[in-house]
Amino acid sequence: MALAKARTKINAKGYGYLLVREISPTPSNSWLDVGYIQVTDFEDTRESVEAVDERGWLVDNLEGGQRVKLTTQLMQSNIDVIAFLKAAGPKYYEIMYKGTTADTQYQKMNGIGKVTGGLTMKFAANSLRTISLVISMLPWRTAMARTPTDYNVALGDFYVWIEAGSDTAMPSDTAADVATAAL
Repeated sequence: MALAKARTKINAKGYGYLLVREISPTPSNSWLDVGYIQVTDFEDTRESVEAVDERGWLVDNLEGGQRVKLTTQLMQSNIDVIAFLKAAGPKYYEIMYKGTTADTQYQKMNGIGKVTGGLTMKFAANSLRTISLVISMLPWRTAMARTPTDYNVALGDFYVWIEAGSDTAMPSDTAADVATAAL
């Protein structure tokens, strides 16, 4: 990893593509594009526990839990999107958030998760009617060697982030195989 200042690494746009495919209870090998996206927030929150001795001195800062969440505002609010959200509760999905960076690198974030938060829409004059889609990302239950290998995951990974000069092919592993390793 090479950290350095580079104007070409500054990005002012989102990726624009969020795809999902059901892996459980009914595995599907078809990726579904959720539609136009207004804004997406990706949060990887790491909790820590401060170990303080009886004198009040900080002895260590211990790793606690981790929570990963992807929240997006869908610009389409038709019946297909509403039906997807209503039916999503008990299902598990493989997630692919993808696009290009300012310096024309291709980036993809891939993981597994569950749609949470229900259905929220705002109805108002002179505004877009958007729908919130919240996905709680889940850690992989086992490691999995994937095809292509860019998507290989280790036990406990919440996601894989890929960046390449050309577009990496979508994973060709079956949804059933992903479910076996992930859940």
